[in-house]
Amino acid sequence: MFAFYMANGLEEKLGLKSQLTFGFYDLKKFTGLMNWHPVDMKYMYGMKLDGIKINGKPLDLGCDKKKCLITVDSGTSHLALPTWAYKQLDGKIPLRSKGVPCK
Repeated sequence: MFAFYMANGLEEKLGLKSQLTFGFYDLKKFTGLMNWHPVDMKYMYGMKLDGIKINGKPLDLGCDKKKCLITVDSGTSHLALPTWAYKQLDGKIPLRSKGVPCK
């Protein structure tokens, strides 16, 4: 079991820090329902990806027709994805080669 907590600027000013924990999660940093996902590719923490939503709208990646994996990686800020997925995300999220304006 591992958990990520990403603090925003206000939380950091109040003394809360972003955190990666192994073996537990901090109940004080969590609200809502817990979702558990099995790890399919153990050496890379690869898990089944059902899909991606941007602003609440799903992107049609076709993960219902083919096996899509996502890798949980706390050591990089880069995305690694197949060419077909890159083409579908191009212009919708910030990618290494180009940014996307944020409001």
